[in-house]
Amino acid sequence: MSSNAISYTECIAALDQGTQSTRVYIFDKECNVLASHQAELPQIYPQAGWCEHDPLEIWRTVLQCISQAWESAQQHVVSSGRPPLRMLSLGITNQRETTVVWSRSTGQPLHNAIVWLDNRTSELCEHLSRVFGGVDAFRSVTGLPISPYFSATKYLWMLENIPQVAAAVESGDAAVGTIDSWLIWQLTGGADGGVHVTDVTNASRMLLMDLDALDWHEPTLAAFRCPRAVLPRIVSNSEVYGTISASAATALHSHGHAQYHQHYAPPLPAAAHAHGLAPAGEVLAAADSGSTGSLPGLTGMASGGFRAAAAANGNGNGHGMHGMHGSAGHLLPHAMPHPGLRHPLSPLEGVPIAGSLGDQMAAVLGARGRGVFSSKLMPALPARRGQEHVRHRLLHAAEHGGSAVSPPTTACSPPWAFKLGPDKPANYALEGSVAVAGLGVSWLRDNLGLIGSAAESEVLAASVRDSGGVYLVPALSGLLAPRWRADARGVLVGLTSFTTRAHVVRAMLEAICFQTREVLDAMRRDAELDEHHGGLAALRVDGGAAANDVLMQMQADLLQVPVLRPAFRETTSMGAALAAGLAVGFWTKEEVFSGGDRGARGVTLFAPSISSNQASRRYARWNKAVERALDLADLAPDPDEDLPEEVAAVEPAEVAAPEAAEALCQPPM
Repeated sequence: MSSNAISYTECIAALDQGTQSTRVYIFDKECNVLASHQAELPQIYPQAGWCEHDPLEIWRTVLQCISQAWESAQQHVVSSGRPPLRMLSLGITNQRETTVVWSRSTGQPLHNAIVWLDNRTSELCEHLSRVFGGVDAFRSVTGLPISPYFSATKYLWMLENIPQVAAAVESGDAAVGTIDSWLIWQLTGGADGGVHVTDVTNASRMLLMDLDALDWHEPTLAAFRCPRAVLPRIVSNSEVYGTISASAATALHSHGHAQYHQHYAPPLPAAAHAHGLAPAGEVLAAADSGSTGSLPGLTGMASGGFRAAAAANGNGNGHGMHGMHGSAGHLLPHAMPHPGLRHPLSPLEGVPIAGSLGDQMAAVLGARGRGVFSSKLMPALPARRGQEHVRHRLLHAAEHGGSAVSPPTTACSPPWAFKLGPDKPANYALEGSVAVAGLGVSWLRDNLGLIGSAAESEVLAASVRDSGGVYLVPALSGLLAPRWRADARGVLVGLTSFTTRAHVVRAMLEAICFQTREVLDAMRRDAELDEHHGGLAALRVDGGAAANDVLMQMQADLLQVPVLRPAFRETTSMGAALAAGLAVGFWTKEEVFSGGDRGARGVTLFAPSISSNQASRRYARWNKAVERALDLADLAPDPDEDLPEEVAAVEPAEVAAPEAAEALCQPPM
């Protein structure tokens, strides 16, 4: 190397797009965090049980976090006297199952993203189960039950209820994907040459992928009326998918962006379809289109750091615009970025996007295969095919060498753990997901106002010795593993005049722990392991909820195993960075799986402080409360229940004379 060659501080970035926020971390070779940035993500609740995200708001937070973290990292290396920074690749991890449909020609979303916890498709799922022979109709191929949790049902709902989506699917202009697909598309140029892919961990959660063939399953696609052409190409978790492109097609106005808050349209006529289902295995015709055609293109003139986008709207005028749907589904004009503004991605133009994993599987990789218990609650069990063994987390991962994957027989689902390269072996997992964990603490804060911050939940819970006989079942959008009950709703039982908000807050934290134990028990049964949770030696934790000491102690008590919390809890981001770094040779496989202590020193241990009998008694009482939460979906009011009803006209009664009326009002003698 020439003595005049410039040296750099090389780094890897990790983009973690979660349910409640977006974060970016930048790591150096030793896995130290050089900088990070986080932005909260607004939640949209159109009605009870529904939850949406604005895809362009997600994109705005991504641009903000990438640019801010990169700027902070540069300042950090300069102030510490290190060589200038050079990013070798970027990895992505994301909230899974959340579903987006957008226009290929314009890059614009056709509806808000339907979030994983949304349960609007409960009735649709019941219909699917009846038509195809039960809730497990697709489990032998996809490994998943029919549930509102998974992406295929969300896509089918949009196809049937959003005219723009139906029209785009029929014309071939639609692109369907989970959040990883949306972000990779945007990062690689959007409507100006964006790459449409999804990684295996996210694809395995769509209820459309054949776990053995590693491809979309044609009969299942037909059942959900989903043409293969609208879906992304399935890729591994560690390879170069494309490069960052600072395209005008993905630039947002400096003062705002398009909004997509609930453009729900009335359902298509009942005569057109009964949930649009066709016999399994039959290739379906396109859906009835709505009233709208292709949306105008997003092109614009680029300068000042924006790379020009080719006209995509077919009219050749080069004057496309950002758009937003009004209540009638029309596009309203929105200003393009000022020509003098610099695209936030310009400094990173050409950086490879080389890693992508769903959040829970990224956490498994970030814990170096040891497994974690994350704040979304996805316990799992590591093992190799033919030699089952348990380490720290109940994760059943089978190293796949071409043989079929056996789906679980009871409550859990076998997604991918990871596949670290196109030609590398695949690792499967046995997963049990719980919908409301850390999200429940946010619900106490944002919806009920019982706490002012997540940190206050620890203080309040510690102020009482127990929950005072109060049990909370946070089935806010039904129950996932191991019960899979979309008809469940949240209940709070055991209230007395002694109950305070501290008891309710503590009951929420206990509910997180009870749900974890329930999932671990189910996974032990699925894996046919011995008692005591399959010999679980310890539980590693990560995520925001892991910061709560009271919660961690409760978890150790109710599981009767030690809980280990590392100093660096963002193993999800670490996993995305490791996958991206591995793809470009920044780290070797040996470094990825043997370097678990680097950047994560100072492990805190929480040991059980109650007896096994005490834990079992408390768990039995909580299960009694869960039974009260089932079959409550019909308590919700009908959408038109608050509309005024027609009342037959009634002739007014004859009015009494004033004297008679006055006499009636006199008190008795």
